[in-house]
Amino acid sequence: MTHRYRLLNRFERSLQRKKNRAPRDARAVIAAVNKIVDDPSRPGLNVHRYKGRPGVWEAYGSRSVRLTFHRDGDLITFRNNCHHDIIDDGDV
Repeated sequence: MTHRYRLLNRFERSLQRKKNRAPRDARAVIAAVNKIVDDPSRPGLNVHRYKGRPGVWEAYGSRSVRLTFHRDGDLITFRNNCHHDIIDDGDV
């Protein structure tokens, strides 16, 4: 089942910076968004609840890139995408 989705402005700005500075990371983010929208339970994404933030989920775009999102029914709202160390600091 394909879900509806939207990207928060913060997510879009971060993705644009990646396109300019780290195209490989940008491709990983785009691929992860497509996979999450198609099937959020896909094992390779390692989707799990973000600790300390009710309703927020985290997924892996690559070894170093993380995405955060929340769900409301069939709508997935992508919140942020950044390197895992920034996510670890709580910038979701």
